[in-house]
Amino acid sequence: MPWGTWSLAALAVALRLCPGAAEREELLLLQSKSSRTERTKSTWHSEWDLARIPGEQKIPLGEELELSFFSVVPTFGQDGNFIALLHFNSWKIAEYLKDEKHRLFCSGANRSHVTPLRVYGPRRNVSEEKHGLNFLCDWPAAEAHLERFEVFLEDATGKALGSVLAERKDGLLQQYRSAACVRDVFFNNESSFNHAYKMLPEWLEYSRLHGIEHFFMYTFGEVDPTMRHMLEVYLAKGWASRIHFERYPDTVERQHAIMEDCLYRAKGHVQWLLPSLDLDEFLRPGNATQLAQLWGSASVPQDYLRSVWDEIVRHEGKKTGKVRSISFDLYRYQRAPPNQLEMFSEKRSPLNGGSPLPKYAANVRKVQSLWVHWPQVYEESTLDLRVNKSILVANHYKSKKKDGKMIGCEGKPLLTLKVAFAPLLGREPCGAQAAEATMGGG
Repeated sequence: MPWGTWSLAALAVALRLCPGAAEREELLLLQSKSSRTERTKSTWHSEWDLARIPGEQKIPLGEELELSFFSVVPTFGQDGNFIALLHFNSWKIAEYLKDEKHRLFCSGANRSHVTPLRVYGPRRNVSEEKHGLNFLCDWPAAEAHLERFEVFLEDATGKALGSVLAERKDGLLQQYRSAACVRDVFFNNESSFNHAYKMLPEWLEYSRLHGIEHFFMYTFGEVDPTMRHMLEVYLAKGWASRIHFERYPDTVERQHAIMEDCLYRAKGHVQWLLPSLDLDEFLRPGNATQLAQLWGSASVPQDYLRSVWDEIVRHEGKKTGKVRSISFDLYRYQRAPPNQLEMFSEKRSPLNGGSPLPKYAANVRKVQSLWVHWPQVYEESTLDLRVNKSILVANHYKSKKKDGKMIGCEGKPLLTLKVAFAPLLGREPCGAQAAEATMGGG
């Protein structure tokens, strides 16, 4: 079956993933008028939980400073053996630790394997909220089978400062060429229909069928039953694992926590990671013929997202070890009505090129801290490859209404069959200018 045909067929069944499909689809499309506090909530525990994170773990420092780790992640494998202590950025702490006399050390119980903490701090050319302050404590590979770790911190004089705990379920993760971090989805009081709940199964099914091999799914606080029902399908089949934060930080912190935690969960297991692709952003070929040429083929492999990153690196004459990320443009489309799949959105916003801020796939082995649009801390001498519009772009289903009217291409409706897959079908929607925007550009 041709790639485009299979994609549309897959989306047609995206909401029918498990037993009780009719009832579940009705639930997902329900226009609920209940407030979030009135809905039945869940303290859901799952056998597919990779980790449950109870809250920030704090360690006092000198000069009235305090370390506050939002997550502690055990990492073992080809990317190193260490415990990652993840911290929201703080210029004060970063400056304090630059002084050699304030250097920190970590160890196991009874000061076993004492080692200096490796600190990956922020770069000063961007705002503080875009950065992490991550600490890596090297750990014996012989303990890779353990599921619970206590990391003790001490200062340069050997004074004990405190300890933090790291837990994870061993054996859930395999080896993957491509994986994605899945942001939290929750019930929205402000709308009679929850847009995110509808998009989640579409995005997961589309991404999985096109080559994303594993999903790191994130939940926070009390999990709504609708969210649980959707996630359990993927968890039970081994297509995903869940990381649950008991604490529910604000939006900016929450997104940052997901990206940084996901990066260190992926290390040792994943080559290429999509850390910030949202549920309303669908990756697709810019031009199927040109993309297929990366494989020396007449057609794009159905699971192209599994291997496309390596093929792009090879096509550009680079070595994987010298590439930290591969970025691509986003192009905006009108959201679909509540009773339709997003990929059948009828209108595209008029654009003068792609978003100035791209999204990207990160080479997990070469980066130590991430932001939404590019890695922030990475190995020196590595580079970002910006993909040409003819190779890969993302449709971003975000456009709003303007003056009560849907934003479109000079007011003309566009079927997604023409919009999302125009390059595959050889058709130009709304003339040359629209075709250019659909194909990518800018």
